Amino acid sequence: MELSRVIVLESEGAVPTFDWGAIADAWGARPPVDYIKFMREFGPGSVGGYLSIMAPTADLDDLDASDMALETHDARADWEDPDTLKTAKVAGFSPRLICWGVSSDANFVCWDLSAAPLPIYVYHRNSDTWNSYDLSFSEFIAGVIEGSIPTYLDEDLAESQGWSTPVAYVRRGVQQW
Repeated sequence: MELSRVIVLESEGAVPTFDWGAIADAWGARPPVDYIKFMREFGPGSVGGYLSIMAPTADLDDLDASDMALETHDARADWEDPDTLKTAKVAGFSPRLICWGVSSDANFVCWDLSAAPLPIYVYHRNSDTWNSYDLSFSEFIAGVIEGSIPTYLDEDLAESQGWSTPVAYVRRGVQQW
């Protein structure tokens, strides 16, 4: 899926480069090809002011290193919280989560590094529920924008933001705390 049909880059500037080999070694899994392609074309940023897509990092232990390290730590803590609910699709699993996206209403969007291809796990903060999607990175982003993932992006929010495709993507620098 070509995301350029549903998003348009509205900012300029250099796209950061990443050491994908070091990232794959640190994660124990290669990031999805469409995420790598997305990072090379668009870089880290925000889809429609709603979904932040974070830059990858090889150092997930240093919470001061990047957004991804901190949000991954928080997502893993929420997964382990006995009060969070897990849909039947994810109950009983022990994923190795890495958080690559966060919504403006504090939902986590992660990959499970223990599976191939990497399924997407989403923590819906308002309902304290984890769910998963067997979609590629690109399919998931397009689904959020087009509203075909209704449990993730509710229609009222999309309408209030005036979303129509393509949606604006604003690149931002790599966050260093």
